[in-house]
Amino acid sequence: MPTPLDLFPARVAIGRVDGKPVFASPEFIRALGDLFIRVGGANAPSNSELALTDDDDSGLEEFKAELAKALDGLGMQPTPEPVSFTDPMQPLVHEHVAVEYLLTELAGLREQVAALQTQINDLQQGTYP
Repeated sequence: MPTPLDLFPARVAIGRVDGKPVFASPEFIRALGDLFIRVGGANAPSNSELALTDDDDSGLEEFKAELAKALDGLGMQPTPEPVSFTDPMQPLVHEHVAVEYLLTELAGLREQVAALQTQINDLQQGTYP
């Protein structure tokens, strides 16, 4: 025969959704009771008490070792070239040479296009030799 403590508790609202009360179901109350027993009930040790008894196997030492190894590996990398900041209004020497080369190429292409254009005009007029 169940004792009064084993009976389902009175309907008590555990929250509200859209202004309507939400009541605990018998399954919800049983799950809370099982969880309460599983964690040790009212006399369960606190987190600080559990931390004192726990062996420190969190992997922190392994993480520190891997980090030190990675940092050592980074120390063996070649040092990067220092970046020189120049005045952006002053073109660099090699850029200036490249621009001059492209301008001469462009002038040569323009001459070739002009010669081809005259040949096309001559062909259209029938005066091509």
